[in-house]
Amino acid sequence: MPLPANSVLMLALLLLLLLLPGMAMVLLSARRRRLDAERAVSAAEARMRTMSRVIGGIAHEFNNQLTVMMQATGLLADHAAIAADPAPQALLQAIRRSGAACAHVTAQMLSFSRQQNLQPEPVGLGGFLAGLQPAFRQLAGAAIRIRYEIEAPDPVAFVDRRQLEAALLNLISNARDALQGGGDVVVRAGAADSHSVRLEVIDGGVGMSAEVLARATEPFYSTRPVGDGSGLGLSMVQGFAMQSGGLLRLHSEPGRGTAAELILPAAGRSS
Repeated sequence: MPLPANSVLMLALLLLLLLLPGMAMVLLSARRRRLDAERAVSAAEARMRTMSRVIGGIAHEFNNQLTVMMQATGLLADHAAIAADPAPQALLQAIRRSGAACAHVTAQMLSFSRQQNLQPEPVGLGGFLAGLQPAFRQLAGAAIRIRYEIEAPDPVAFVDRRQLEAALLNLISNARDALQGGGDVVVRAGAADSHSVRLEVIDGGVGMSAEVLARATEPFYSTRPVGDGSGLGLSMVQGFAMQSGGLLRLHSEPGRGTAAELILPAAGRSS
Protein backbone atom coordinates (compact mmCIF):
# COMPACT_ATOMS: atom_id res chain seq x y z
CA MET A 1 0.00 0.00 0.00
CA PRO A 2 1.64 3.30 -1.08
CA LEU A 3 2.44 5.87 1.58
CA PRO A 4 0.52 9.13 1.59
CA ALA A 5 2.27 12.02 -0.10
CA ASN A 6 2.71 13.89 3.19
CA SER A 7 4.39 10.82 4.75
CA VAL A 8 6.84 10.55 1.84
CA LEU A 9 7.67 14.22 2.25
CA MET A 10 8.21 13.80 5.98
CA LEU A 11 10.53 10.83 5.38
CA ALA A 12 12.48 12.81 2.81
CA LEU A 13 12.86 15.73 5.18
CA LEU A 14 13.91 13.42 8.00
CA LEU A 15 16.51 11.77 5.76
CA LEU A 16 17.82 15.17 4.69
CA LEU A 17 18.12 16.27 8.31
CA LEU A 18 20.05 13.11 9.11
CA LEU A 19 22.42 13.64 6.15
CA LEU A 20 23.04 17.35 6.65
CA PRO A 21 25.49 17.04 9.59
CA GLY A 22 27.57 14.47 7.71
CA MET A 23 27.59 16.58 4.56
CA ALA A 24 28.58 19.64 6.56
CA MET A 25 31.45 17.73 8.18
CA VAL A 26 32.69 16.51 4.79
CA LEU A 27 32.59 20.03 3.37
CA LEU A 28 34.31 21.50 6.42
CA SER A 29 36.99 18.82 6.30
CA ALA A 30 37.62 19.47 2.60
CA ARG A 31 37.82 23.21 3.23
CA ARG A 32 40.21 22.66 6.14
CA ARG A 33 42.47 20.47 4.00
CA ARG A 34 42.47 23.07 1.23
CA LEU A 35 43.33 25.86 3.67
CA ASP A 36 46.08 23.76 5.25
CA ALA A 37 47.55 23.05 1.79
CA GLU A 38 47.40 26.74 0.87
CA ARG A 39 49.07 27.71 4.16
CA ALA A 40 51.78 25.09 3.61
CA VAL A 41 52.47 26.40 0.10
CA SER A 42 52.50 30.00 1.33
CA ALA A 43 54.88 29.12 4.18
CA ALA A 44 57.19 27.24 1.79
CA GLU A 45 57.23 30.21 -0.61
CA ALA A 46 57.98 32.60 2.27
CA ARG A 47 60.85 30.37 3.44
CA MET A 48 62.23 30.22 -0.10
CA ARG A 49 62.04 34.02 -0.47
CA THR A 50 63.85 34.47 2.83
CA MET A 51 66.48 31.90 1.88
CA SER A 52 66.90 33.59 -1.49
CA ARG A 53 67.57 36.96 0.14
CA VAL A 54 70.00 35.46 2.65
CA ILE A 55 71.89 33.45 0.02
CA GLY A 56 72.03 36.45 -2.32
CA GLY A 57 73.44 38.65 0.46
CA ILE A 58 76.04 36.04 1.41
CA ALA A 59 77.02 35.58 -2.23
CA HIS A 60 77.54 39.32 -2.74
CA GLU A 61 79.67 39.66 0.39
CA PHE A 62 81.65 36.53 -0.43
CA ASN A 63 82.18 37.72 -3.99
CA ASN A 64 83.57 41.04 -2.73
CA GLN A 65 86.13 39.24 -0.53
CA LEU A 66 86.95 36.79 -3.31
CA THR A 67 87.68 39.68 -5.69
CA VAL A 68 90.19 41.14 -3.23
CA MET A 69 91.85 37.75 -2.81
CA MET A 70 92.17 37.14 -6.55
CA GLN A 71 93.56 40.65 -7.11
CA ALA A 72 96.13 40.00 -4.38
CA THR A 73 97.26 36.77 -6.03
CA GLY A 74 97.70 38.65 -9.29
CA LEU A 75 99.92 41.24 -7.59
CA LEU A 76 101.93 38.53 -5.84
CA ALA A 77 102.47 36.64 -9.09
CA ASP A 78 104.11 39.75 -10.57
CA HIS A 79 106.46 40.21 -7.60
CA ALA A 80 110.06 39.61 -8.70
CA ALA A 81 110.98 37.31 -5.79
CA ILE A 82 107.92 35.11 -6.31
CA ALA A 83 108.09 35.09 -10.11
CA ALA A 84 111.58 33.57 -9.91
CA ASP A 85 110.60 30.80 -7.46
CA PRO A 86 108.56 27.80 -8.74
CA ALA A 87 107.29 26.85 -5.27
CA PRO A 88 105.24 30.00 -4.54
CA GLN A 89 104.16 30.11 -8.17
CA ALA A 90 102.67 26.62 -7.80
CA LEU A 91 100.96 27.73 -4.57
CA LEU A 92 99.48 30.77 -6.32
CA GLN A 93 98.15 28.54 -9.10
CA ALA A 94 96.44 26.36 -6.49
CA ILE A 95 94.91 29.47 -4.89
CA ARG A 96 93.65 30.61 -8.30
CA ARG A 97 92.03 27.23 -8.98
CA SER A 98 90.31 27.32 -5.60
CA GLY A 99 89.25 30.90 -6.26
CA ALA A 100 87.74 29.90 -9.61
CA ALA A 101 85.81 27.08 -7.92
CA CYS A 102 84.53 29.51 -5.27
CA ALA A 103 83.54 31.99 -7.98
CA HIS A 104 81.52 29.24 -9.70
CA VAL A 105 79.63 28.47 -6.47
CA THR A 106 79.05 32.20 -5.91
CA ALA A 107 77.62 32.52 -9.42
CA GLN A 108 75.28 29.61 -8.70
CA MET A 109 74.12 31.25 -5.47
CA LEU A 110 73.46 34.54 -7.24
CA SER A 111 71.59 32.71 -9.97
CA PHE A 112 69.40 30.88 -7.45
CA SER A 113 68.63 34.14 -5.63
CA ARG A 114 67.90 35.81 -9.01
CA GLN A 115 70.34 38.61 -8.26
CA GLN A 116 72.81 38.08 -11.07
CA ASN A 117 73.31 40.74 -13.72
CA LEU A 118 71.76 39.20 -16.85
CA GLN A 119 72.50 40.57 -20.31
CA PRO A 120 69.83 39.01 -22.52
CA GLU A 121 70.19 38.95 -26.29
CA PRO A 122 68.68 36.96 -29.20
CA VAL A 123 70.27 33.49 -29.23
CA GLY A 124 69.57 31.10 -32.10
CA LEU A 125 69.49 27.77 -30.31
CA GLY A 126 70.61 25.65 -33.26
CA GLY A 127 73.92 27.45 -33.72
CA PHE A 128 74.31 27.94 -29.97
CA LEU A 129 74.00 24.21 -29.28
CA ALA A 130 76.31 23.35 -32.16
CA GLY A 131 78.97 25.55 -30.60
CA LEU A 132 78.56 23.76 -27.26
CA GLN A 133 78.91 20.23 -28.64
CA PRO A 134 82.66 19.90 -27.82
CA ALA A 135 82.04 21.06 -24.23
CA PHE A 136 79.08 18.67 -23.90
CA ARG A 137 81.13 15.73 -25.20
CA GLN A 138 84.03 16.46 -22.86
CA LEU A 139 81.70 16.80 -19.87
CA ALA A 140 79.59 13.73 -20.66
CA GLY A 141 82.48 11.40 -21.48
CA ALA A 142 82.97 8.82 -24.20
CA ALA A 143 80.30 6.43 -22.88
CA ILE A 144 77.49 8.99 -23.28
CA ARG A 145 75.93 9.59 -26.71
CA ILE A 146 74.31 13.02 -27.17
CA ARG A 147 71.67 13.47 -29.86
CA TYR A 148 70.33 16.85 -30.98
CA GLU A 149 66.79 17.49 -32.18
CA ILE A 150 66.33 21.09 -33.34
CA GLU A 151 63.00 22.11 -34.82
CA ALA A 152 62.84 24.27 -37.93
CA PRO A 153 62.81 27.20 -38.14
CA ASP A 154 65.64 27.67 -35.67
CA PRO A 155 64.11 28.75 -32.32
CA VAL A 156 65.56 32.02 -31.05
CA ALA A 157 65.57 32.70 -27.32
CA PHE A 158 66.05 36.08 -25.65
CA VAL A 159 68.42 35.16 -22.82
CA ASP A 160 71.85 35.73 -21.32
CA ARG A 161 74.10 33.54 -23.47
CA ARG A 162 76.69 32.91 -20.75
CA GLN A 163 74.13 31.90 -18.13
CA LEU A 164 72.26 29.67 -20.58
CA GLU A 165 75.52 27.83 -21.26
CA ALA A 166 76.09 27.38 -17.51
CA ALA A 167 72.54 26.07 -17.06
CA LEU A 168 72.91 23.54 -19.88
CA LEU A 169 76.27 22.32 -18.59
CA ASN A 170 74.59 21.67 -15.24
CA LEU A 171 71.81 19.69 -16.92
CA ILE A 172 74.26 17.66 -19.02
CA SER A 173 76.28 16.90 -15.88
CA ASN A 174 73.13 15.68 -14.09
CA ALA A 175 72.18 13.53 -17.09
CA ARG A 176 75.66 11.99 -17.16
CA ASP A 177 75.46 11.08 -13.48
CA ALA A 178 71.95 9.65 -13.89
CA LEU A 179 73.10 7.35 -16.69
CA GLN A 180 75.76 5.87 -14.39
CA GLY A 181 78.40 5.29 -17.01
CA GLY A 182 76.67 5.01 -20.37
CA GLY A 183 73.59 5.74 -22.45
CA ASP A 184 71.86 8.39 -24.52
CA VAL A 185 71.08 12.03 -23.82
CA VAL A 186 68.71 13.96 -26.08
CA VAL A 187 69.00 17.74 -26.33
CA ARG A 188 65.83 19.08 -27.93
CA ALA A 189 64.92 22.66 -28.89
CA GLY A 190 61.79 24.10 -30.43
CA ALA A 191 58.96 26.56 -30.06
CA ALA A 192 56.81 26.27 -26.93
CA ASP A 193 54.28 28.84 -28.17
CA SER A 194 54.31 32.15 -30.02
CA HIS A 195 56.08 33.87 -27.11
CA SER A 196 58.38 31.15 -25.75
CA VAL A 197 60.91 28.54 -26.77
CA ARG A 198 61.47 25.13 -25.22
CA LEU A 199 64.86 23.58 -24.50
CA GLU A 200 65.02 20.05 -23.07
CA VAL A 201 67.74 17.74 -21.80
CA ILE A 202 66.42 14.17 -21.59
CA ASP A 203 68.21 11.12 -20.24
CA GLY A 204 67.20 7.48 -19.85
CA GLY A 205 68.90 7.11 -16.48
CA VAL A 206 67.87 6.04 -13.01
CA GLY A 207 65.23 8.76 -12.64
CA MET A 208 63.97 10.28 -9.40
CA SER A 209 61.38 9.22 -6.88
CA ALA A 210 58.45 11.54 -6.20
CA GLU A 211 60.09 12.58 -2.90
CA VAL A 212 63.41 13.46 -4.55
CA LEU A 213 61.70 15.19 -7.46
CA ALA A 214 59.72 17.40 -5.07
CA ARG A 215 62.99 18.64 -3.52
CA ALA A 216 65.24 18.58 -6.58
CA THR A 217 65.39 22.37 -6.99
CA GLU A 218 65.90 23.13 -3.30
CA PRO A 219 69.23 24.89 -2.71
CA PHE A 220 71.94 22.64 -1.28
CA TYR A 221 69.75 19.53 -1.62
CA SER A 222 71.64 16.68 -3.26
CA THR A 223 71.51 12.90 -3.42
CA ARG A 224 75.23 12.81 -4.18
CA PRO A 225 77.82 11.88 -1.52
CA VAL A 226 78.92 14.64 0.82
CA GLY A 227 81.58 16.77 -0.86
CA ASP A 228 80.52 15.79 -4.38
CA GLY A 229 78.91 18.97 -5.73
CA SER A 230 77.31 21.96 -4.04
CA GLY A 231 73.67 20.95 -4.43
CA LEU A 232 73.02 24.23 -6.23
CA GLY A 233 72.89 22.99 -9.83
CA LEU A 234 69.16 22.67 -10.40
CA SER A 235 68.30 25.58 -8.11
CA MET A 236 70.67 27.70 -10.23
CA VAL A 237 68.99 26.54 -13.43
CA GLN A 238 65.58 27.34 -11.97
CA GLY A 239 66.74 30.75 -10.74
CA PHE A 240 68.19 31.60 -14.15
CA ALA A 241 65.00 30.52 -15.93
CA MET A 242 62.73 32.51 -13.63
CA GLN A 243 64.91 35.64 -13.70
CA SER A 244 64.87 35.37 -17.50
CA GLY A 245 61.06 35.36 -17.50
CA GLY A 246 60.70 31.61 -18.00
CA LEU A 247 60.55 28.47 -15.91
CA LEU A 248 62.06 25.04 -15.34
CA ARG A 249 59.95 21.88 -15.42
CA LEU A 250 61.25 18.49 -14.29
CA HIS A 251 59.65 15.19 -15.29
CA SER A 252 61.05 12.00 -13.83
CA GLU A 253 60.19 8.50 -12.65
CA PRO A 254 62.43 5.86 -11.08
CA GLY A 255 63.97 3.71 -13.80
CA ARG A 256 62.52 5.84 -16.61
CA GLY A 257 64.93 8.74 -16.73
CA THR A 258 64.51 12.48 -16.36
CA ALA A 259 63.48 15.30 -18.69
CA ALA A 260 64.55 18.81 -17.70
CA GLU A 261 62.51 21.33 -19.68
CA LEU A 262 63.48 24.99 -19.88
CA ILE A 263 60.77 27.39 -21.10
CA LEU A 264 62.43 30.67 -22.09
CA PRO A 265 61.23 33.91 -23.67
CA ALA A 266 61.45 34.02 -27.45
CA ALA A 267 63.29 36.90 -29.08
CA GLY A 268 60.92 39.61 -30.20
CA ARG A 269 58.03 38.71 -27.88
CA SER A 270 55.99 41.57 -26.54
CA SER A 271 56.32 42.13 -22.80
